[in-house]
Amino acid sequence: MKVQDPNLTALPVPAARSGASGASGRLGSVSTNPALAAAGGDRVDLSPLSGTVARVLGADAQSRSARTAALSQSYAAGQYAADTARVSHALVSETVSASAAQKVAGSKK
Repeated sequence: MKVQDPNLTALPVPAARSGASGASGRLGSVSTNPALAAAGGDRVDLSPLSGTVARVLGADAQSRSARTAALSQSYAAGQYAADTARVSHALVSETVSASAAQKVAGSKK
């Protein structure tokens, strides 16, 4: 599939990932050699938005990991007490939202 959008610009693509975590943190680049493309090679162009999304998701993963570690320590020390009212409210809200989304999706078929 080829996307033609004059508003999109090329962005380096993350290099091949290695190791168990798969996070090298470095950006590689994709070949734009016309001879390679003509010979059936692959070429990828991504917009700058993809880099922004990757950075935001990476930052979210780090903060989530730190929060999980803190909760784990609190639980192990016997100091963690869940706010059952907040948990039940969140579960009901999520269920109602998912149910409403399914009804909307079902009515569009």
